[in-house]
Amino acid sequence: MKPKKLKFDIKEKEKLTEFVDCDFLSPAIKKKIRVILLRSEGKTIDYIVNNTMLSKRTIINYTNKYLENNRFFHRKNHKRSVLYTRKDEILKEFRKKPPKSYKEAATRIKELCGIERSATQVRYFLNHNDIYTNRSKKYNPEYKKKINKRNEIRKHTKRKGRSPFPKNFYTHKF
Repeated sequence: MKPKKLKFDIKEKEKLTEFVDCDFLSPAIKKKIRVILLRSEGKTIDYIVNNTMLSKRTIINYTNKYLENNRFFHRKNHKRSVLYTRKDEILKEFRKKPPKSYKEAATRIKELCGIERSATQVRYFLNHNDIYTNRSKKYNPEYKKKINKRNEIRKHTKRKGRSPFPKNFYTHKF
């Protein structure tokens, strides 16, 4: 297969450059997009090989696949969790009364919607939507602020056998 030439509109180039700048795409997909952008700018295959460390055959394949299907670098079998279809209902319930653990959250989701998911899937869903259980302190932004404040105090105080913190500071539940 010979390499084909790419010609883009300004809108198409802007769309692809936005994809390169976004955080949620994998580096491999970003590399494919960069190759396509370089080809559209009229750069030679040798130039792209030197800059991207890909083979000539790979670059030719990327350009030909892009010409066949403009969205070739998107996931084909990407499935969204069923939890996201009932997202508003679930989040409203958990904002009223946050769960104590992810297992409890999974059972409440099963009671509420009839969707059965593992604790790991529920944890990912809840943390992605900024709902934290009482036990997931390390993800909780309020807990992080308190710990950072404690660490700042520790940096600036000289310890002389006694802690500068109140007695209940370490045992207090967040």
